[in-house]
Amino acid sequence: MKFKFRLEKVLELRRWEEKQAELALAAKAGECQNLQNKILVLRNEKTESFRRRRTDDPLSVFLAVEAFGARLQKQADELEDVLMKKLVERDELQKIFLAAQTKRKVLDKLQEKRHAEFKKNQAQLEFKRQDDLNTAAFVRKIAAREAFLG
Repeated sequence: MKFKFRLEKVLELRRWEEKQAELALAAKAGECQNLQNKILVLRNEKTESFRRRRTDDPLSVFLAVEAFGARLQKQADELEDVLMKKLVERDELQKIFLAAQTKRKVLDKLQEKRHAEFKKNQAQLEFKRQDDLNTAAFVRKIAAREAFLG
C-alpha cells in the first residue's frame, strides 16, 4: 500500500504561494539594490567632478561644477527617498514571504508525521502478517507430527 497525504493539493498550493512570495521579494530586493547602486554612482560622480576641478579654472567653470554637484546631490537625495519607500515595501514582502513559508512548513511537518505513522503502521501490519504465517506453519507442523505419530 502506498502512502497518500490527503492534504497534498493544499501543500502544493502553499509551496506555490511561497514561491510567488519569494519571487516578489527577490524582485523588490533587486530594485532596492539597483537604486543603491545608482545612488553610489551619483555620489562617486559628484566626488570625482570636485576632485577634477583645478584651482586655476575660471569662475564660470567653478560655478558649473558646483551646479553639477548640486544637481547630482539632488538626484541622489530623490533616489534615497524612493529607496526608503522600496525598502518598506521589501520589508512587507518579506513578512508575506515568511508567513507563506511558515504555512508551508506546517504542512510539510504534518506530512512527515503522517508518513512516519504510515510507515510504523505498515511495519506493524507486516510483523502481524509474518507472525500469522509462522503460527500457521507451526500449527501445520504440529498437525502433521500428530498425524504421523498417530
